[in-house]
Amino acid sequence: MGSGPEWPPGAAGRFSMPEEGRAARDWSPRSGGTGASRYTLKKTRQFVRLFQSGRRFKGKVIRARYCGNTLGVIRLGFSVSRKSGNAVARNLFRRRLRQLAIENASGCVGIDAVVAPLMKLREIDWVSLRDDFMDMIGNRRREEASSLGN
Repeated sequence: MGSGPEWPPGAAGRFSMPEEGRAARDWSPRSGGTGASRYTLKKTRQFVRLFQSGRRFKGKVIRARYCGNTLGVIRLGFSVSRKSGNAVARNLFRRRLRQLAIENASGCVGIDAVVAPLMKLREIDWVSLRDDFMDMIGNRRREEASSLGN
């Protein structure tokens, strides 16, 4: 018996890098192995671009700055302070928005958005969050359609 802790059976497989194929190319320890980091705004310049030239959206439970992108995917950034809720609530908010982005990715125009809550996170329910997110996506689609029509 070694001096370190014993790993439970199967734990080594969960923490090892994939060996081949697409999963291996997209794998990174920070993205959870899904390549999801490509759809997240993280750099300061990405946030600055949105705040300088992005459109504003204010719903019932979220506010956002958004603009189009040529990638054809929804990329999200988050501005969620500690005052809005604890770490569990903030992470739940982010996961819910990412899930909405995944569900609405098919046939979607490209959009970059920085999203922030308008109230305490424990007061935000799934239905209101979904409705506001869909309104924001709808606004972007209408803008895209009107710019193509001119």
